[in-house]
Amino acid sequence: TDYRVNQEELDRRLQRWREFTGIKLFLESTTRNYGPNTYTIKKMTERAISLSLKRGIYGGTNSGFGALMLAVALGSKEIYLLGYDMRVQDESTHWHEGYPGQSVQRTAKVLSRFTKIFEEFCPSLERMGIEVINLNLDSALDCFVKQDSTSVLTSRSTSSLSTCGLEDPMAVSYTHLT
Repeated sequence: TDYRVNQEELDRRLQRWREFTGIKLFLESTTRNYGPNTYTIKKMTERAISLSLKRGIYGGTNSGFGALMLAVALGSKEIYLLGYDMRVQDESTHWHEGYPGQSVQRTAKVLSRFTKIFEEFCPSLERMGIEVINLNLDSALDCFVKQDSTSVLTSRSTSSLSTCGLEDPMAVSYTHLT
């Protein structure tokens, strides 16, 4: 499949990148300067759960898994997944329009591979006392407890959802996947 895009599309994406005012984060093995509000986190090649940003994180096979590992490294003990469908529904591969040249069949295979990395790490997260809750009841990601997002959001105070249990994330250690 050809995922290349034309210059006009590249320019549009670059403009959106420049206009984004939030924090931009990259997971990579080298440190580059991407500009203001942009950070890099060391990419670990070892399949392990890191509890230290100094050590880096293992990003797995997809950005959702990388985000989960970032939350763990930051010290979160209760993590809610939102938008982790991990399935093709009604010929739609993403909540947005998808990517140019993307095949529904190929995407289904890729999402199945993505799901496997979560399944591999789930038991270790549980042993570490990290509770991961999938807020999509229809998700193909079945290794974590599922709860309805509406009930979770209405039953929790805003303050409890916004804290991630940070004490000193740089001081914590790192745990091998067992």
